[in-house]
Amino acid sequence: MIKSKIILALFILINNHAAQNSSDLITNILSEVNIDTLKKTVQILSGELLYNYNSSQVYITNRGGKSTENVIAGDFIGKKLNSFGLSAQSHDYRSNGRNIFAIQPGVANSTEVYIICAHYDNVNNPGADDNASGTAAVLEAARILSQYNLSCSIIYVLFDEEESGLIGSSFFSEKLHNESQQVKGVINLDMIGYDGNNNHAVEIHTQERGNSIDLADHILRLCKEYRIDLAPVIINPGTNRSDHASFWNYGWSAVLLIEELYGGDFNPYYHSLDDVISFFNMDYFYNCARLAIASIASIANETITGNSTDLRIENFSLKQNFPNPFNPGTVIEYSVPDNTHTLVTLKIYDLLGREITTLVNEETGPGNYSVNFKAYDGLTGYTLSSGLYLYTLRAGEYSETKKMILVR
Repeated sequence: MIKSKIILALFILINNHAAQNSSDLITNILSEVNIDTLKKTVQILSGELLYNYNSSQVYITNRGGKSTENVIAGDFIGKKLNSFGLSAQSHDYRSNGRNIFAIQPGVANSTEVYIICAHYDNVNNPGADDNASGTAAVLEAARILSQYNLSCSIIYVLFDEEESGLIGSSFFSEKLHNESQQVKGVINLDMIGYDGNNNHAVEIHTQERGNSIDLADHILRLCKEYRIDLAPVIINPGTNRSDHASFWNYGWSAVLLIEELYGGDFNPYYHSLDDVISFFNMDYFYNCARLAIASIASIANETITGNSTDLRIENFSLKQNFPNPFNPGTVIEYSVPDNTHTLVTLKIYDLLGREITTLVNEETGPGNYSVNFKAYDGLTGYTLSSGLYLYTLRAGEYSETKKMILVR
């Protein structure tokens, strides 16, 4: 469940072509994400395509440690960032560790910084999903967003030595802290290519650090608003096993986007020689990249805060589930008004009024919440067939029911 309060401050944005409002900007950005560009980057970083390096053609088959190919991979990333008109920088934090990053200054508030990041090192295997997938999405973000004049600054950063214990991101976050940077939000991408059961689920890991929960909720809502073909699930408390955790250590707002680490559909070829792009679900990879890129553009042009009094919740409300129709999972959101603490239940029924399952049954305080519902449950044994179903929210004298459609 997610509790969030978000203030959306609209900016008028001017890109290289024309003035746009925020909604137009996100729509354009989503249309510019290119699966062929994403795929090619993964293929180069995982040794499936040759890369021209210092007048020679080489395969990058091992990005682990301070191997020669790790160095080549870092150089490849730097050259890509430079090719987008950005100025790539090397953060050589120790003899065997190097982060590659570029800063895109904001045109309205360059002191407030948003970060999109991934790690580019691996553990002596092709590492297509772990983590050429995340690296490719960060580079795609840089390719697209560098064409726009965005309100706040964005740092595109690829970390080294994540596999050794988040070493690169630890040094980088310390660097930003020592420079008194105003880090307002971080989106970390780690393994976004595998969807073995084709349920489109992507996890957004968050914790009670800064406004991380609000950031996660913002990404979920953006996915819904722009109808990106994913089923986001917010995990709170989320894992600290990737580079976003280095920013949590300083109290900054950060989230991790990842395939189903907790949901049971994690890449079975993780840390093996079979971590290759042929096991990717390309539509899933494409849409994870689209969600990440749209999200970083959105938050760089909006104010996210967890202590606003401008968005008071006046009444109970139950929202339409998303996606709808769905298969197999969907998200149901509801709100509990301010100054309220009461027993809340959320139940699923068939058209004959027979109860299928209870999703929520607990004392609940004010806030915005969401819960994930799947059409099957191995613990209770139900598996739903295609058709129309009902979901009902009850709290005190309040009751509201909505319909949802399962399509197999």
